[in-house]
Amino acid sequence: MSSGEQTKLIGADGLSKQAELNQESAGKQVTSKDAAEDEEVERAGCSPAFCRFPLSVYFIVTNEFCERFNYFGVRTILTLYLLKFIGLSSDHSTAIFHLFVVVCYFSPIIGGIVADSLLGRFWTIVILSIVYCIGGVVLAATAVPHLGLAGALIGLLLIGLGTGGIKPNVAAFGADQIPEGKAWMREAFFSTFYFAINLGSLLSTILIPVVRSNVYCMDDNCYALAFGMPAVAMALAIVIFIVGKPMYRMVQPGKSVVGQAACCIVSAAKNYRAASVKDADRQFLDYADSDRFPPEFVRDLRQFSRLLLLYIPFPIFWALFDQMGSRWTIQASLMDGYMFWDWSILPDQMQALNSLLILVLIPIFDCCIYPLLSKLHLSTTLCKRMGVGMLLASSAFIAAMAVQMRIDAELPTVPKTGQIKLKFVNSLTGTSSPCGVIFEYDGVTRDLAHLGFSRASLHTKTPHLWNVAMHTSPDCPDTVKRAANLTLPGGNNSYDVIVYGSGRLAAVPAATEKNRKGLSLIRVMLTNPKLADRLLDDKLILRKISRVKEGIDFALNLTASPKSSVAKGDIRFTDYQPVHSGFYSVQLVGNYTGRGEPELPNVGFSNGQIISLVLYEDSDGKIRSFLIEEVRANSVSMMWQVPQYVLISIAEVLFSISGLALSYAEAPASMKSLVQALWLMCVAIGNVVVMVVSEVRIIPYQSYEFLMFALLMLLNVFVFILLAMRYQPFSADPDSELPMVPPTSKPAPLTEQDDKSNVNSGYTAED
Repeated sequence: MSSGEQTKLIGADGLSKQAELNQESAGKQVTSKDAAEDEEVERAGCSPAFCRFPLSVYFIVTNEFCERFNYFGVRTILTLYLLKFIGLSSDHSTAIFHLFVVVCYFSPIIGGIVADSLLGRFWTIVILSIVYCIGGVVLAATAVPHLGLAGALIGLLLIGLGTGGIKPNVAAFGADQIPEGKAWMREAFFSTFYFAINLGSLLSTILIPVVRSNVYCMDDNCYALAFGMPAVAMALAIVIFIVGKPMYRMVQPGKSVVGQAACCIVSAAKNYRAASVKDADRQFLDYADSDRFPPEFVRDLRQFSRLLLLYIPFPIFWALFDQMGSRWTIQASLMDGYMFWDWSILPDQMQALNSLLILVLIPIFDCCIYPLLSKLHLSTTLCKRMGVGMLLASSAFIAAMAVQMRIDAELPTVPKTGQIKLKFVNSLTGTSSPCGVIFEYDGVTRDLAHLGFSRASLHTKTPHLWNVAMHTSPDCPDTVKRAANLTLPGGNNSYDVIVYGSGRLAAVPAATEKNRKGLSLIRVMLTNPKLADRLLDDKLILRKISRVKEGIDFALNLTASPKSSVAKGDIRFTDYQPVHSGFYSVQLVGNYTGRGEPELPNVGFSNGQIISLVLYEDSDGKIRSFLIEEVRANSVSMMWQVPQYVLISIAEVLFSISGLALSYAEAPASMKSLVQALWLMCVAIGNVVVMVVSEVRIIPYQSYEFLMFALLMLLNVFVFILLAMRYQPFSADPDSELPMVPPTSKPAPLTEQDDKSNVNSGYTAED
C-alpha cells in the first residue's frame, strides 16, 4: 500500500479500512496491483469510482433507486390522501403520517436481526421487498373501490415493515460487494448509494403529485394511479435485485445475535456479582462464561456497545433534519412563493430543493472538496465530517429563526382571549351616488370611501351589545344616518362590520388564520337580499388566466344549501375556499334576471391572502363586485428559505453519508445489518422528539423553538466530540497501535504491519 493511501485512510476512512482488514481479509494481503491502483486514485483526486464497481453493485444501487421512488412517492401524497379521499381530520391525518414514518424507521431493527441471525441479507431483502410491494398494491386498491381507512392502514403497515426491514440490509449488502483493500471504493459506494436515494426521492416528489392532481379517475384525483406507480417501481426493484443474484458475494447468517448478546450480558452480570475480587484489567463483558461465549463474540458485543454509546447524539440531528417536512413547510406556507410569469412555488415543493442540492453536492464533495483538503494535508475523518455536519445543521436553524422573525413581524394579529378584531366596510349602494361613510364606535372614528374598508383593530370583548353609529360624509348629496347595537355572534373573535343597502349595519364573522398550505382563502358575499333571490340557482366561477385553466366554483344558491353557507340578516356568504395565487376572470353562470349584464372585472390573488369577493347591484341593476382584504398576502419571499436548505443539505452530505460509512466500517461482521438498523432507528427517535416538542408546545413562538433546536444541536456537537475522543475503534488485535501521521508531515512508506493497525476514531491527539 502506498504512503499516499495511508494518509487518505487515516484522514478519511481509516475506520472502514481496519474493519475490512480484520473481518473480511482474514490475513489476505493487498496486492501490489491494488496498491498502485489506489495510489493512482489518490493522485487523481476524483476517480470515476462508480465505473470500477463490481457489476453486482449496479443491481443493488438500481434496486435502491426504485425503492426510494416508491417510498417518497407514497409519503409525498399520503397526507392529502388521508385528508381528502379517506376523509380524516387534519389532526388525524398528521398523526397517521408521523406514525407511518416512525414504523418505517423502527422496523429496521427487525430486518437487521432477521438478516444477521436467520435468513442472511439477500433473502431478507427479497422477502421483505415482496411484503413491501404487496403493501403498495393494497394501498392503491383502497383508492379504487374505496376500502376505507382499514385497508389504507394495512397497506401502510406492510409498506412500513417492508421499507424498514430492507433498508439496513441493502446498504450493508452493497458494501459487502466491494473487494478487500478497497476502502476508497467503499467510500465511493456510499456516496453513489446516497446519490441514488436522492435521485429517486427527487423524481417521485415531483412526478407523483403531478399524476395525482392532473389525472382524474373515479370522479376525483387519481390516487389509485399515484399509489400504483410506486408499487410498480417496487416490483421492478425486486426483479432487478433477483437478476443480480449469481454475481453477489454472500455472507452467511450466524446464530441469533440478539439472543446470544442477552445471554452473554446475563452471564457476565452473574459472574461479576459472584466474583469476590474484581480484576481491574477485566471489563464487564470479560466475566461472561468463556466456554459458552468465545472471546471473538465478546469482543464484537463490546464493540456494539461502544457504537451504541457513540450514537447517543445522532437522533438530535435527525430531529432537526426532518423538520423540513413539517416546521419548515409550515414556515413556507406563510411566505410568498411567486417567482415569475404565472409560476409560484408551493410550500411542500420546497422540500425537493434538498434532494436537488444533494445530487449536486455529492460529486462536488467527492471530486473537489475532499481531494483539495487532502492535498492541503487537512484531516477529514468520518467523525470530523459528522461533527461539522452537526454544526451546519445548527446554523441552518439559526437561519430559519431569522426568517421566522421576519415573517412574524408581518403576520396578522390574532385576537387573544377577551379581545375582538373589527374591520369596517363601506358597501353603501342605496344612494343616488357613491358616498363616503364615517363610523363612530368605542371613541374611535373611521372615514371610509365608497366600497372601501378599514384596517383591522383590536378591542376589549364584552358580553354587551356593540354600539356603532354611522353617517354619510359631508360631501354626499344623500344624508344617511344609522346607529345600531350589534350582537356579535359567539365562537369567533374577528368580524367585518358592514354598512349596506340604504344604511343597514351587520357584523359578519371573518377569518384570521392563513391557509397552512400557503394558498389564498376566498369567499363570495352578497349584501343585497334581492340579488340573492336573483342568483338562487346560479354560481360564480373563478377561472385562472393562464395555460392551466384552473377553476373554482362558488355555489350561490345560499338559501338552498345552509350547510355550505352562513347567513346574517340580509347578508349571505359562502365558506372560504383555498385558491392558488394568480389572476382570475370572474364569471357568473346561470339564469340570473334583471337589467344589464354583469360587469365583473378580473381579480388577482397572492399567497396567504384572505379575500371576500362582494357582489352587489348598482343603481342601474347591473351586478358588480369589489374585494375586501381580510388578511394581507404573504410578503416575505420563499427564496429566503434557500440558505437554510443549502446549510441543511451540506450538513446531510457530511453527516449522513459519513454516518453510513462509519456504521458499516465499525460494525462487527456478525452485526453489520443490526448496526445499520441502529443507525436508521436514530431517525425514528428524532421524529419522536419533534412530535413531543410540537405536542407539548412549551415554547409559544416558532422562532424561539428554532433557536432552541439550534442550541440543542450545539450542545449535541459538544457531547459528540467528547464521545468520539473516548471512542475506541474496532480492532481484532487489541494490542495494535494507531500510527500517528501528522497532517503536515511527508507520508512514510506503509508496511504490512502498519496496514493492519491503520485505524482512527476521528478525534486524535494531533487534532
